[in-house]
Amino acid sequence: MEAVPELNPRYIVNKTGKRISVVLRLKDYQRLIDKIQSLEKESQDHSSRCHCMSGLENTILDTIFTFVMPVKGAHARAAWHPFTVLKGSSIAEEETTMYEPYRKLRHTLIENGVIEKDAKGVLRFARDYMCGSPSEAACVIAGGSKDGQVSWLDGQFRTLKEHRLSQ
Repeated sequence: MEAVPELNPRYIVNKTGKRISVVLRLKDYQRLIDKIQSLEKESQDHSSRCHCMSGLENTILDTIFTFVMPVKGAHARAAWHPFTVLKGSSIAEEETTMYEPYRKLRHTLIENGVIEKDAKGVLRFARDYMCGSPSEAACVIAGGSKDGQVSWLDGQFRTLKEHRLSQ
């Protein structure tokens, strides 16, 4: 999985200086959308070959969700039923404030080789990993607190929450 081309984000910050939103130039936004669409196609090809790891035999991964944080270098894909982060997904190197059990899980995954540095020094999932929840996956990947219901997007750029409501 190749990296998203260099982006030049600008931030909107609140009164305390915390980044609350990111602004991208239109051409950078379009490059990001093109990359997500490319990964969605790649994921659909993957989903036609892969089975869920939940023990339910012959259950095909039906929807692939994407989580992107270009500023932190995180780019992950996950399948639903159960929520599984796919091999090759990259995670943010740096950590910020997050729920302590998720921080411990992140460190355990690194220590146990589930997450490894690739040849370019990028932290990536070395294998598919079944998470307890979309938020757990998002926090581990982002290295900080994230709401999994709004962090993951499907192929139509709907949040996981919107996707579930549409079903």
